[in-house]
Amino acid sequence: MSTHETNIPQLLTAQQVAERLGLSNKLVYLLAARGDLPVVRISRRAVRFDSEDVVAWLRQRKSPVSRK
Repeated sequence: MSTHETNIPQLLTAQQVAERLGLSNKLVYLLAARGDLPVVRISRRAVRFDSEDVVAWLRQRKSPVSRK
């Protein structure tokens, strides 16, 4: 594999993101439309999600477990 090929991000569909996060496709698209979940716009209608962006997005939402 050349150096150029290793710089290409792993792109996921909304369905793949939804399956991996246990969410609905509709919610994934809603998060993307609100700008909460970053997307890679392939065309006017086609979007993909960089797997590294999805992981970073998840890490931002991590919160400590509250103890009562």
